[in-house]
Amino acid sequence: MRKGFSLVELLVVVIVLPFATIALSRVFATFIRDVPRMTRVVEQNTTVLDMLTQLRKDMDSAVAMPDTFDTRRSDADTLLIQRPQDVLCYQRADGAVTRTVLTPDPQPDDPDVRTWTFPDAVVEWTPCRQAETSYAVEVRTLVRQRIGSKLKDKMVNSYVLFIGDQRKDGPL
Repeated sequence: MRKGFSLVELLVVVIVLPFATIALSRVFATFIRDVPRMTRVVEQNTTVLDMLTQLRKDMDSAVAMPDTFDTRRSDADTLLIQRPQDVLCYQRADGAVTRTVLTPDPQPDDPDVRTWTFPDAVVEWTPCRQAETSYAVEVRTLVRQRIGSKLKDKMVNSYVLFIGDQRKDGPL
């Protein structure tokens, strides 16, 4: 009956164990680094999707997309949406989108101002026009992730939202 390990068995363990530890520590380090990074990407994409849900609701109740209202002008950073009871302004600036009700009497369940912040996300909109009248808006979204010295685009989507409930919207 054998009661111990041979010298060869102990040497094999002493030689192999450090290599296995190094390999596992690299896997663990990658896991520790990548999980928080991907969590931030998912959180920012969730915020973008929340903003898109509100924009979709506003476009479903829209009657027009004016080029100007009061002192505001629709452009690459500003989107104006006219609803029967008010006019909304979506403004992009500094990693955020702010939705403002521009008329004096907003609906009780509709806050005057709402802001979505996503510093690494990109939101771009382009009104679709026909005969100088806007009837829809195309919204492109993505989240930029820095990996080493490179920027990678994640969660890239494009949506078309129509005025009223004329057509269904969704990813292109």
